[in-house]
Amino acid sequence: MWGDLEQLKRGAAEILSAMLERPDKPIHDYVFVPFNDPAVGPASVTTDPDEFRARLEAVQVRGGLDCPEPSLTALLEALKLVRPNSYVYVFTDASAKDYHLLDHVLALVQRKQTQVVFVMTGNCKDGNTMRYQSMESVAAASAGQIFHINKAEVENVLNFVRRTLDSQKVNLGSVDLLQAGKKEHAVQVDETIREFTVSVSGEHPHISVVNPEGIKLDSSPALQSILDLDNVKVVAVKEPTRGSWTVETSSDSKHAVRLTGLSVVDFAYGFSAQVTDRLDETYHRPLLDAPNFIMVGGTDMGSVWNLTSVDLLAIDGSTLQSIPLTPLGALDGLYRGGPFIPPPENKLFYLANVGHGNDGYPIKRITPTAISAQAGGLPTVHLLAEPKVWLNGSLNLRCQIDSLLPFTAWFFKNNIPISKKQKYQQTALMTLKIDGLTEEMGGDYVCRASNVKGFSKDVAHVIVTGPLPEVVTELHVESRPQQQVVLDCFVKSKLRFNVTWIRILPDLHNDVEYVENNARYMVLPNSSLVIDPALPEDSGQFSCVAENIGGRKESRVQLTKKSLGNVMIESTGRKLTLHVTNAKLRDQAVYRCVGNNERESVDADAVASYVEIPSVTIENISEMVMVGEQVFLKCSATGIPKPTKRWLWQGIDVESLPNFKVYEDGSLQINEVQPETSGQLDCVSQNLVGEVKDSVNLTIGLPAKIGKEPSVLELEILGSGMLECSGNGYPEPTIHWERRDGGAMDSSRIHHDATTGSLLFTGEKK
Repeated sequence: MWGDLEQLKRGAAEILSAMLERPDKPIHDYVFVPFNDPAVGPASVTTDPDEFRARLEAVQVRGGLDCPEPSLTALLEALKLVRPNSYVYVFTDASAKDYHLLDHVLALVQRKQTQVVFVMTGNCKDGNTMRYQSMESVAAASAGQIFHINKAEVENVLNFVRRTLDSQKVNLGSVDLLQAGKKEHAVQVDETIREFTVSVSGEHPHISVVNPEGIKLDSSPALQSILDLDNVKVVAVKEPTRGSWTVETSSDSKHAVRLTGLSVVDFAYGFSAQVTDRLDETYHRPLLDAPNFIMVGGTDMGSVWNLTSVDLLAIDGSTLQSIPLTPLGALDGLYRGGPFIPPPENKLFYLANVGHGNDGYPIKRITPTAISAQAGGLPTVHLLAEPKVWLNGSLNLRCQIDSLLPFTAWFFKNNIPISKKQKYQQTALMTLKIDGLTEEMGGDYVCRASNVKGFSKDVAHVIVTGPLPEVVTELHVESRPQQQVVLDCFVKSKLRFNVTWIRILPDLHNDVEYVENNARYMVLPNSSLVIDPALPEDSGQFSCVAENIGGRKESRVQLTKKSLGNVMIESTGRKLTLHVTNAKLRDQAVYRCVGNNERESVDADAVASYVEIPSVTIENISEMVMVGEQVFLKCSATGIPKPTKRWLWQGIDVESLPNFKVYEDGSLQINEVQPETSGQLDCVSQNLVGEVKDSVNLTIGLPAKIGKEPSVLELEILGSGMLECSGNGYPEPTIHWERRDGGAMDSSRIHHDATTGSLLFTGEKK
């Protein structure tokens, strides 16, 4: 297994590099679960590809020749961690000893709609046992496959993974055949499919592809070979023409056939025991032995003309039943069917839609994974909340509860209900908004749901944060030997804070010494530091550090031995007033008032700190940003004390918004802006004196796109007619017409209506 692991490490590095170079970044999380009988894990989840690569490199092979292995335990752990619609690859040289976990794995595969591919470089020669058949069941249910390869072919399979990972992959067909033989498959290619791939796993696989014109594709570039091994064959067709393609597959053993495509159009399905017109009130599996309704929606439904029905397909591709669909009127793009009785328990099936695209060609997709009906079970609870919310702001709790049975749900904090108990008939989204947040409102929030089968819950940890503390110290303090000296520290914070004093040791490369390690140093409740007595060796820099949940700030003060002043103002009498006009930063100092007569001398110090209201300016302002681009704005602020900076979008702190990132210098980066990102951005600067802001309106532009394409226009000689064309985009695009042959248009008979974009023909001549 050592050689397999080394190939896996190299291949994974190549996959990561390829994915990071792609603009769509199809991988978000990297999940890794090692297993080596009897150990499984530790599991790791990271968004950092370098960390993932390091964890993979750290794995070593120990022992060996274990057959079987706890592969389903590791797979179950991975499925718990991955996001929905993920891809999981299991690399092993043994079958599954823990096949008793099969039902748990299949349930999670259906909930997460995750494809699982097994890459096996060996086996336990137990193909007719549950140990191996459990892996076959997982592959069939997840539209995955089992690749039996030799050790020299690991890198070839990883290259296949690298080439086929795509965030826009859709399922066109999934068939598992329990015996050797040939089978034809119809592949419906609509205008949105940019590529389709055919894979067969089994002994001596074969694939032939025939286009809609009846021409067989034999070689590149029309037909590209992706993987060609003894037990696996994968081919791809780039830019296929629209229409019905025929794919013939065969194998000398039982085998699995998978048909996938690249398209922006895919469909979402959901089941419910009660009639609903909302997809978020449906469940991912139908209720066993009961009438069910089905809801169908999708992505980019503007490319779909209609959907007429949904077919339930068995694992072998045969049709079990067909459910007519009805569009939901004003709810554009949503369809409903039923009631229907699903297949019996443990009978896996796929859903395949039947319909047409705007081009009139059939459009077909199947579900990402197979589905099975289930008896009513515990509700599934998923609580979403912003992990960090701003002081005095609002907290929005969103709890998605999936259940085929009626249930009740409510929110808790500290085991105390914070909402009324809500009753629902089926899957629902329960929300709660909490305004006027205080620091004490942070902590664990719980969403709990219960039905006749029991209760489930999910927990979200919330931190109430706020501005950093403001810290002000004197710039310079003088001490008298063997006398007490006080270093004042003024802290202003809207959150609870802690204060720590440290002494900077320049002789030790700016190392620090914590004052609690010196018996002569004492921190007062008001955050001031007392040194009693002060010694010459105390001279140097001290830092007052204040920290709250929002972060930490510090201010430094220089302590020096007292020296004689060089300015003296004398006055005879009881009162002496010092006025500073048109104050400058250089006037910040410690001022001492000395009173004396023949008998004694007394003095008192006054600290004059210079403060200045902030000023703030947003730089790098662009009036228009295209959708999908990155925005980078720099915010410059000045003021004394040094002001803090924070960004607001439409009055909301951007720290709680996705795709917004604020750097330490206060610069703002917005990744992949969308039309809804448009709005006012404020850079707010604040110090002890006041708060100011600078604003910019961010406008997101959309590229020009043909909204309504011209249709074919037939004109009689000397007849009139019109070609319609409309465009979408922001700013609103202009439309002009050209002849495709480059010829000039007769302006006396052909007119462009600038208002509608239409092209008008009058008195057309042959």
